[in-house]
Amino acid sequence: MKPATREWLDLAAVDLRAAGTLCPDPLLTAAVAFHSQQAVEKAFKAIIEEHTLPLPRSHDLERLLGIVREAVPLALDEDRLDVLNQVYVSSRYPMEVGILPTGRPTPAEARQMYAFAQQVVEEVASILGWR
Repeated sequence: MKPATREWLDLAAVDLRAAGTLCPDPLLTAAVAFHSQQAVEKAFKAIIEEHTLPLPRSHDLERLLGIVREAVPLALDEDRLDVLNQVYVSSRYPMEVGILPTGRPTPAEARQMYAFAQQVVEEVASILGWR
């Protein structure tokens, strides 16, 4: 495994841990959503790095998944990915739109985002033989 790939996975693990730590607090659902999005983004970038694919400066999970699928057949719930994909852009302008188009995630939505991020990071780690 390339050192840069390992760094992406290490960073994904940090975001995943942050999301998991924050998840029990109902006031921190936006932070859980943000760190969950970041974990998935970094996991995707690990695959892109490892397979020497063009690494865009993008936070768009759907775009990154399209590149990832050039290298590995990653199967995941694209509806959940779509929801998580909305988090990054929306979180940049919280006063205008909230972290999701519907506003702040509920505690249940935050838990779902965290669980989805866990699933993606674990699958990517397995594919790449990390840890």
